[in-house]
Amino acid sequence: MYVSEQNPFDTYRKICSTIARYKESMQSLGDCRAAISTFSSKLLSIGALLAAYDLNHPINNEPKIGVGVVNVDSPDYEILDLNSLEESAQNSELFVIWLTGEPYHE
Repeated sequence: MYVSEQNPFDTYRKICSTIARYKESMQSLGDCRAAISTFSSKLLSIGALLAAYDLNHPINNEPKIGVGVVNVDSPDYEILDLNSLEESAQNSELFVIWLTGEPYHE
């Protein structure tokens, strides 16, 4: 699934619509179960968690679509080229999302 890595709401919309389409198309076979993995960037994980929450707690008397969230751990890794890692860090872009409260305190 291709989504904007900088927009968790794009992730949310696409996951919700994809799961709803799968549930509808698989009903003739007896239904399907969906599990969402949050093993990605922080913003994509927020979109995935928003989708899971919304599908498990619908509003306006919509049917509940049970969705699980799976935590997939990455295997251990070893940094083979420290220079390449430092170069990648210099070219990276930092993203932050504030969910609640005051972002700055005096």
